[in-house]
Amino acid sequence: MKILLVQCPCAYRVAMPSLGLAYLCSFLKENKYEVRILDLSIILYGHVSKDNRKYWDSNNGYCWYLIDIFKNLPFLTEKVYDEFTDNILSTDSDILGFSVLNTSALFTLEIIKRIKSKKPMQKIILGGPNCYNVSNDDNNFKLPNDLQIYADVVVIGEGEKTLLQVIDQVENKKSLEECKGVAIPKKDKWVFTGFTEPIMNLDELPFPNFDAYDLKLYSDKNTLPILTSRGCPMRCVFCTDTYFWRLYRHRSTENVVAEIRRMQDKYKNRFFFFNDSLINGNFVNFSDLCNMLIKEKIDIFWGGNCRIDKRLDSEFLKKMKISGCKYLIVGVESGSNKILKLMHKGFTIEDAECFIYDCNRAGIDIMANWIVGFPGETDEDFMHTAHFIQKNRNLIKENTFNVLALNQFSYLEKHREEFGIVLDTNHLGLWRSVDGLNNIEVRNSRLRYLENLLEKMNKGYHIVRQIERNEKLL
Repeated sequence: MKILLVQCPCAYRVAMPSLGLAYLCSFLKENKYEVRILDLSIILYGHVSKDNRKYWDSNNGYCWYLIDIFKNLPFLTEKVYDEFTDNILSTDSDILGFSVLNTSALFTLEIIKRIKSKKPMQKIILGGPNCYNVSNDDNNFKLPNDLQIYADVVVIGEGEKTLLQVIDQVENKKSLEECKGVAIPKKDKWVFTGFTEPIMNLDELPFPNFDAYDLKLYSDKNTLPILTSRGCPMRCVFCTDTYFWRLYRHRSTENVVAEIRRMQDKYKNRFFFFNDSLINGNFVNFSDLCNMLIKEKIDIFWGGNCRIDKRLDSEFLKKMKISGCKYLIVGVESGSNKILKLMHKGFTIEDAECFIYDCNRAGIDIMANWIVGFPGETDEDFMHTAHFIQKNRNLIKENTFNVLALNQFSYLEKHREEFGIVLDTNHLGLWRSVDGLNNIEVRNSRLRYLENLLEKMNKGYHIVRQIERNEKLL
């Protein structure tokens, strides 16, 4: 049986190949299935004009999931849809699996509609972060934009074992009702069969397979993603990682180092991006990894997402640097302790300042993430953030500003009343506060203030913007 795994065009995914699809590919291959990967996003990115490549920037991510803007993107033509549809069908695959992100959902919808029109019996499986719709009634499962009606099954959550079971059932012409972790059509509704057990021993998984990718097409040359864990032990209210992965689990140090050696030998890369929600989610495990990289004299550079933790003191950061750490992405989020507490971040802004200072002394670059307009953020709270950025401008290499949208299925989205949030539209970025003091216009005004501040300081920055109500297509 032939399986094709597809990543439809979406914002952001041009730096490195998808780690999730690489894991699914290797897992299915280990179980004797013929598997290919088709990354339509990097293919389309390579064919559009340089001017249109701006739509893959974080600043324009909303253009991919707001229907009125998406349908007017200048490079998305009937010819493009038809060519991609024909390309997929030409593989003559028995099963098509689509990884669906928030920013790829509308493109995926256009493609699978055309596939079902041309080949109604084609088996289509959907999975990925945008399919984690477990807040619905189990007996009335529904994805945004009714994406599920053009699929045969939706895989929910961690994919390897569930997808394998689904494929086995399809191959043997057995009912999918026996599968856990999926949503399937039943009569005139879709039903969720219940969660499958998470993979507790991640060392059992084969190393991800990147052979199906044309690695030279991606912008971060000589870099591959890797992970040491799944899930997150923290409970930040705006995040969905905790809910998607359900339980925090980590690989053994020996297993991670063995993969690094394999990747270096096979793909000749020296740079690794740790794709974990937090590289230091388990402090002991993380310390062991740094120690082994040093002991084994593994010559790599690496970076990843890191939580501010007092145990990562100046001496520990020096060890990280020796092990190959070049940069850390840190979610500082706000310069206000009041807002940090509301977010459940678990540290203070004083802790953050000390950590950033120690990283700088150790020679580790800091990429700081910030959230603009969290519920309860006043002008005074916001100015604490602006002052912190200005004060530490020589210690932070790059800043990324996120205008707060309600991540679907996050605690914040599910408990809007608790945070005084009103949502008048389906666009999760256009929420407002009950008192009217926090809305998209206010948040974008604060964002422009920060943009001007960073430009005056001549510092690099990125933006994850939400469209204003009256904003036109870029």
